[in-house]
Amino acid sequence: MMEYKKYLSRELILLNPKNSDKKGLLLEFAEQIGKKIDVDSSKLHKILLDRESLGSTGIGHGVAIPHCKTDIYDNISILVALSKEGINFDSIDGKPVNLFFVIVASSKSQASYFRVLSNLSRMLQNSSSFNKLLESQTVDDLYNALIESE
Repeated sequence: MMEYKKYLSRELILLNPKNSDKKGLLLEFAEQIGKKIDVDSSKLHKILLDRESLGSTGIGHGVAIPHCKTDIYDNISILVALSKEGINFDSIDGKPVNLFFVIVASSKSQASYFRVLSNLSRMLQNSSSFNKLLESQTVDDLYNALIESE
């Protein structure tokens, strides 16, 4: 059980992000997260870009999980974004991404970090939970769908 509520907040749920390119999108995510958890968004942006340069976090089937471990933050936070039209994110299957789960974790929270990734992966394999996320129309819809998927 992941207990999404510990890591999620409505302020970190975005419907239809403004940017449509990978670098701009990661900046938008870093700025939103930085504001919420009070970390330097330009540092966070660089960390996310560095992680992305190792290989795309676009895992296919319309999902991307940009993630990083860092010393500039001492907890775990998740930003969730839904793009109805989909955004090119260099996914492994070449398809646009509709759902983004951006995970920022402390370097010290290794076990919790892997538990979050594992539970997220399991939730995304449940087609009913996945479809409910995709069908969300509001921030509250998306937030509630995430909480109910636990």
